[in-house]
Amino acid sequence: MENYKYITKKTHIFMIHGLGSYKLTFFPMQYYLLKYGYINLHAISYPVNSSEFQESLEFVNNKILEILPKEDDEIVVIGQSFGGLICNNLHKLGRNILKSICICSPLHGSRVVSYFDYYLPGFIKNMFNKKPYYYLRDKEKEEKPPHDFHTISFGLFNSDFDSCVYKSEMILDEKKHTHITWSSHIGGFLDIRLFRTIYDILEQRIELPIIEEKQKKKEKYSDL
Repeated sequence: MENYKYITKKTHIFMIHGLGSYKLTFFPMQYYLLKYGYINLHAISYPVNSSEFQESLEFVNNKILEILPKEDDEIVVIGQSFGGLICNNLHKLGRNILKSICICSPLHGSRVVSYFDYYLPGFIKNMFNKKPYYYLRDKEKEEKPPHDFHTISFGLFNSDFDSCVYKSEMILDEKKHTHITWSSHIGGFLDIRLFRTIYDILEQRIELPIIEEKQKKKEKYSDL
């Protein structure tokens, strides 16, 4: 039995925006992927700016269920910034994730957010007195998900900082990470290099864990 699979052009791909952003952020990427044959593309909006992380996670999961009621259907999730945290945790609600792609996502928290209390004047700091920002300031490092994944970071000029998040805060596995220089946290979503990178990632073969096959055989014989 083959120990790999591919994402097909009909696989449902869900795109999840970040803090202070909108689903329209993904419009250029959607247009690019449609051009190359991907037909089931869904950008999702959710009340990220006013909700606890778990509330946002469940809201997005319910939105996916409205489009694709069967929880065992394989999906791909692409997250922008805070949306990447959603992508990396949807499997905990039973979603069958074939691959997740997190773009400029503070998976291990954000140093910049932690600086707010020390360097910003009070009237500006109050603008960031929102639940998601407290979550980013205090969160621990994300763990690798059980499904296939890839992370992407941007960097202003030739740096490791994209104006909001540092490259080191976005990486789950160096071998499954792509860094795009001369792009910013927001401007990068108009960068053709990002679209090409996403397309290449979607076209890659997904290696299935060997343990999964062994477990299936074990369960098969235990039923005899």
